[in-house]
Amino acid sequence: MRWVKSDSEVAVLREVAKPSASALLAGLRAVEPGVRQRASELAVVFGCIEAGAEGPLFWPWTMSGPNAHSRNLVRSFYDYHHLDREMKAGELVRIDIGCDLGHYEGDVGRTGPVSGAFWPEQAEAWDLLIRAYRAGLAAMKAGVTHKELAEASRRAVRRAQPSLESEHAPCSKAVTNLWHVHGVGIDAGEERLPRLEEGSVIAYEPGFSVGEDAYYLEDMILITVTGHEVLSAGLPYTAEEIERGMKGR
Repeated sequence: MRWVKSDSEVAVLREVAKPSASALLAGLRAVEPGVRQRASELAVVFGCIEAGAEGPLFWPWTMSGPNAHSRNLVRSFYDYHHLDREMKAGELVRIDIGCDLGHYEGDVGRTGPVSGAFWPEQAEAWDLLIRAYRAGLAAMKAGVTHKELAEASRRAVRRAQPSLESEHAPCSKAVTNLWHVHGVGIDAGEERLPRLEEGSVIAYEPGFSVGEDAYYLEDMILITVTGHEVLSAGLPYTAEEIERGMKGR
């Protein structure tokens, strides 16, 4: 019952996605070297409320440098300071947030450069993730399994490998680090069924790690009769778009 949403639920989730996307951008724009993660998290909280939501559904994850790796960030649940630290130039930052509205919850995320600009090798790795993400997105339709989505993304990575210029860009094996799908609704992290169905609303969050850097993004997506609809529309994708978005352009 929770895997497939009614038309009225979809309408609410479409509204939840709007302040969630807006608050995510607010969090990205508060990122800069020498500033603590907490400043960005506060910007997300204010961004949710300013955009008309009740507030954040969980304390925002602005996780920089080593905190951005999936093996580390869950420690924030048990840390009194929520892993708060000073963000440093050259690092990447993961922002994973959601707003609460109408008793339903959002879940969106992006990775950005703390300094406001990716290093060339970081930009290449990030754009590779975007290519893989879009390949998975193109495969989304009712009846498709999560394994098939991940494989569509991995094929895109393998096809791109010969054209990669930097040793920093990950090998095909790296995309197994994180390729996650879960339901979104009255909870931001609902269980998933084996196959997508018309009316499913999912959080699609691919990611991988390369050395010290962790790359991750997340969108809210509705599975439709013709394919899919990205509910968290208006968020940046490519490295260039992320950099512009952090500057408010």
